[in-house]
Amino acid sequence: MPDRAEPLIELLGASLSIWGVSGVVEPGDSELTAIIRAGADMVIMIERAPPSDRPIRWWIRWSGATARTRPSNSVIGLLRTVRQSLQANSGAKLRIARPSAT
Repeated sequence: MPDRAEPLIELLGASLSIWGVSGVVEPGDSELTAIIRAGADMVIMIERAPPSDRPIRWWIRWSGATARTRPSNSVIGLLRTVRQSLQANSGAKLRIARPSAT
């Protein structure tokens, strides 16, 4: 049976690269989906929420000086929270507009 966490781990690793963040994403144990280690003291743990916590899909936990926990109910929210906690640049925004009249 394939590991359900593997695509998320790959996405997080690629996101670190795109954001220009030096770090590593490791698979967690049975309760943790992924562990992100960035910098000397930044550790972010992604834990799949139990069915009783729905609509929350993941719990994001930080260790170290800023120990806290935050829920996430989507992959986009998960990525946004991780990027913000790593203080990574979000890059250029995609803007969609009507063509200008010439």
